[in-house]
Amino acid sequence: MADGIALDAYVKETLLSIVKAVIAAQDDATCGGFIGRAAYGGAHAPKDESENVVTNVSFDLATTVEDRGTAGGAAGVKVIPFIKADIQGQIQSAHSTVSRIAFTVPVAIPRPKAQRDEDARREANERAQFERETQMMNNRHSGY
Repeated sequence: MADGIALDAYVKETLLSIVKAVIAAQDDATCGGFIGRAAYGGAHAPKDESENVVTNVSFDLATTVEDRGTAGGAAGVKVIPFIKADIQGQIQSAHSTVSRIAFTVPVAIPRPKAQRDEDARREANERAQFERETQMMNNRHSGY
């Protein structure tokens, strides 16, 4: 069976690549501000504590655990590569079982800096408005 990439390395690199690509795309001067934006007032989209939209990255992978008849062989769960050419001409005794695993990892997509700044200004304005209204109500009630 062909050597694949270790499952943990594959998942880690995939998730990091996705988030890094989103952040890099957000830096695009033309349309980066539209990438990863959280919906304003969108209570239906799941968000993290920083108001970043949380999306699920789904994996559906063919994996193998291989028992090679060689000393020092790497053990563990491997993701099977789509294409593998092995022309080393070695004969090995190998026993492997192919399995399919599917799982989902939630990932918070960072909001662009412009949206974070805009949200902070909006929140400050809403807080100031609330404080003015509270003060007006307190002034009315203190006259009784």
